[in-house]
Amino acid sequence: MSEITGGRNRGGSFVESLGHAWSGLSTAFRVEPNMRLHLAMGALVIVAGHYWGLSLARWAVLYLAIGLVMASEVLNSAIERVVDLTCEGQHPLAAEAKNLGAGAVLLAALVSVAVGYLLFIGPLWQGQFGGGAGLSGLLFGMKTLARLVAARPIPALVGLAGAALVLSLPMRINGR
Repeated sequence: MSEITGGRNRGGSFVESLGHAWSGLSTAFRVEPNMRLHLAMGALVIVAGHYWGLSLARWAVLYLAIGLVMASEVLNSAIERVVDLTCEGQHPLAAEAKNLGAGAVLLAALVSVAVGYLLFIGPLWQGQFGGGAGLSGLLFGMKTLARLVAARPIPALVGLAGAALVLSLPMRINGR
């Protein structure tokens, strides 16, 4: 594999480019705790999707939401590293760049919560999932949420508040 330096990576093959991309993903999962959290949450909703038998269209939306969050986390990590590399000391623009990257991740996460609501909670309340999956799934979700709040209360509560705001928008738009 050719080495990437501060200049352009010239003359690399497609396979080498894939190797660099894989290295970037590997780094993100290895050193970014939030990336591992996103992976765990993605795995949780994939298991839930299998449990409730999502349609092909719902699977597509679910995977797009998971990918959006993970891709934004990787981009945020890249922004942070470039800012750290190019900026000595503290600078207001460096802080803004990092905050903008973090804001993109938060926005992607809030959108994914809204997608999860539309894919799981809405149909659950409407009885579209058969059998006893509704009650046990709801209890499982509540238990998982309680663990998340207990482990990281401030980020979890901020996320819940943002999710509640995002989820209430359709009701406000429809005049409810």
